[in-house]
Amino acid sequence: MKTFVFFQFLLLFLFSSLQSAVLTVSNNPSAPAQYNNPASAIAASNVGDTVYILGSNTSYGDITITKKLTIIGAGYDVAGTDYNLPSVVNSIYLDSTLSGPIDGINLIGLDIYYLSYASGDRGFIDNLIIRRCKIRGYLYVSGQNWSIYNNIINGGMDIGNYTNIYISNNIFYNGQIYNSNQSSVYILNNLFLYYSSTQFYNINNANIYNNIFYANVVSVYGSANNVFNNNISYNSTNFTLPPSGNSGTGNIQQTDPQFISQSTIPAPGSGTIAIGDLKSYNWRLKATSPAKSAGTDGSDLGIYGGSYPWPDFSGMPNVPVIEKFYIKNPVTHKDSTLKIYIKARIQQ
Repeated sequence: MKTFVFFQFLLLFLFSSLQSAVLTVSNNPSAPAQYNNPASAIAASNVGDTVYILGSNTSYGDITITKKLTIIGAGYDVAGTDYNLPSVVNSIYLDSTLSGPIDGINLIGLDIYYLSYASGDRGFIDNLIIRRCKIRGYLYVSGQNWSIYNNIINGGMDIGNYTNIYISNNIFYNGQIYNSNQSSVYILNNLFLYYSSTQFYNINNANIYNNIFYANVVSVYGSANNVFNNNISYNSTNFTLPPSGNSGTGNIQQTDPQFISQSTIPAPGSGTIAIGDLKSYNWRLKATSPAKSAGTDGSDLGIYGGSYPWPDFSGMPNVPVIEKFYIKNPVTHKDSTLKIYIKARIQQ
């Protein structure tokens, strides 16, 4: 009874906030849903529906998305709920070869190892949004008009020379961006941490603004004509912003950005933080930081400035979330009233 009522109310909240059909997926026996695997839910869905993948101790494996859907997970480091379990998938493949265009996919609140495309399908998947996800491996942009924000990215991002790509307010932990020749690529308000090789590889003509490069080698290879404006570097090597062959103004060279947790964050060249411990530090800027209000838009450099200020380190989606649920009178008689307690909140 508890889990049944729990999901009835979960669906009610989701329907009211998303205005589309919602299909639930769970491979966790203690938290049943409509489907026990994403493939079945995707097959049963209609274009524009939402598939909600509940948190679990078990990975959901590979997922192939064949239509325009919103795929929502519980987050990658869930906190403050009854279950506190992440929605983990191995690889997500985008495939428009089976049923036609799949433009407009949204991926939210997932722990993903690898995001790619079906064979022969690259360049035909447009208008995709990825937010509040953790990406542990490679991400292949596969079309125009992609927005990638509020993610932790621990690997490589291949832009693939597509246009209108916005990469904003992400944490690149030991992550690289490569392969673009487009002036409509914007790399804004990101925090780049602990990369020990070429940060930008074959990136040309891009707009790289308001980022913080901390404790990594901010080097470029085969990259030119990019505009580096209002970035700050504090690295383990002597690097100049903008790099040779690129242009820009307002950059702050080799200067401590003064995070609030600065005293406990390893300084450049003195060690690293485990990716799972990022949440233990406060990456906001001190009032005395030279990166404070130093962006091209007047906001802070890094993940707390710009258009998509960093929400938190849980990856929990900004839809209503049930924190507590219990039945106050589990033993009832026929025609009596079942009393329940629900505590919910909307993620910011």
